[in-house]
Amino acid sequence: MTKPPFMNAPGPEPAEMLSNFRNIRFAAPDFLGHMQQKYGDIVQFSIPKPLTYLVSDPTWVDYVLRVNAKNFGKATIQYRTLALVTGYGLLAADSAAWREQRKVVQPAFHHDLVAEVVSHSVAATNEVIENISNKANEVVDLDHEMMELALNVVGTSLFGADFRNKSNKIVSATLSGLDVVVSRARTPIFPPNWLPTPLNLKLQRANKVLTKAVDKVIDGAASAPKNSIAGLLVEQLRIGSFNRKQVRDELVTFIVAGHETVASALSWALHLISRSPEIQQQLADEANRIYSGRNPEFNDYQNLVFAQAVFNEAMRLYPPAWIITRAAITDDVIAGIEIKAGSLIVISPWVVHRNLAVWSNPEEFNPDRFLKDLKPIAGSFIPFGLGNRMCIGRDFAMFEGVTALSMLAQRFEFTPTKQRVNPLPSVTVRPKSGLPMEIKIR
Repeated sequence: MTKPPFMNAPGPEPAEMLSNFRNIRFAAPDFLGHMQQKYGDIVQFSIPKPLTYLVSDPTWVDYVLRVNAKNFGKATIQYRTLALVTGYGLLAADSAAWREQRKVVQPAFHHDLVAEVVSHSVAATNEVIENISNKANEVVDLDHEMMELALNVVGTSLFGADFRNKSNKIVSATLSGLDVVVSRARTPIFPPNWLPTPLNLKLQRANKVLTKAVDKVIDGAASAPKNSIAGLLVEQLRIGSFNRKQVRDELVTFIVAGHETVASALSWALHLISRSPEIQQQLADEANRIYSGRNPEFNDYQNLVFAQAVFNEAMRLYPPAWIITRAAITDDVIAGIEIKAGSLIVISPWVVHRNLAVWSNPEEFNPDRFLKDLKPIAGSFIPFGLGNRMCIGRDFAMFEGVTALSMLAQRFEFTPTKQRVNPLPSVTVRPKSGLPMEIKIR
């Protein structure tokens, strides 16, 4: 079959796309990886509108996300669909709107807040440790436990202790709404939002709960800690910088970005270390040496060198945000390929992190990669994105994840069960059927 006339780069022809339809829907990261291996670091899919390219070369990943980021916006179907739940907060907002929002929200991520994340993480991890300890020598679903841990941290960090119970209802509704987002992403054609289909009704119910719960947070903001994210946003509402819808969108965005993503990274880190008693012992030894029988503190983070390496390597193999999309605003050129305005650029951290030109034995779990003096080249390691649109909560997530991982490895030995653990590419990459693990107290 002759390639369609609109294709100007290597890539699969329509028949190959059709034969891979099931993989595209249910195993998209592996499909994209196969396309990169077969056709190279710039792949064009046989899709006429929008013209769609997979970019996996670190140099050009860096170009799209950082060097010439002003020409690649977020007006893509990925973020429009996600906005059905999150609204147009920092995650989905495009260009000018995003810049204004970032200015307002940035002060919330000050040093003191990041420092407080450690205390929130310690408290949440200790709760999980107590819960798991009561199930010692049993099979425990650690994915569920990590979701609870991350929920507790994001609840206290966003809303303060008084708002933790309210955050449960918000997160439950958020996850329900995200199920609809995933279903839509897997369906080429879907009905308009106003049609009362089961999925549309599910989305409406989720958004109704979200709006009601966030309204309660806003109305009760007088008791919200002023240095919390909720406190800062409600203050913007009071002075007129944000309206009520904008506050709602930002709060829901932080729940989505700060909850399931960290839980995913922790789950995969535990999955990976469970297969290596030596790495578990190294983590435990490091924690014992640094903590000396006390709870972790903010200043300990810089000394958790091995725990940071393990967490980074887990995010290399299983990046929670496994796909990033951008839309070309004006004509451009990538690796000698003419990119027309309106073209869709797909960047998959899952694929980039497995690029053989950058990573040796990329499928191997090897935390030593991140203990070397040489840092990964620009565009080759992007678990939090890159450039101005890099995740605003990156430090938040690292402090939380590394602290929790270190504490868990210090207390327990993890052994995998015989159940196969498969990745499920949803909004984040999660274990498809949970993460059953045999637990032994050290």
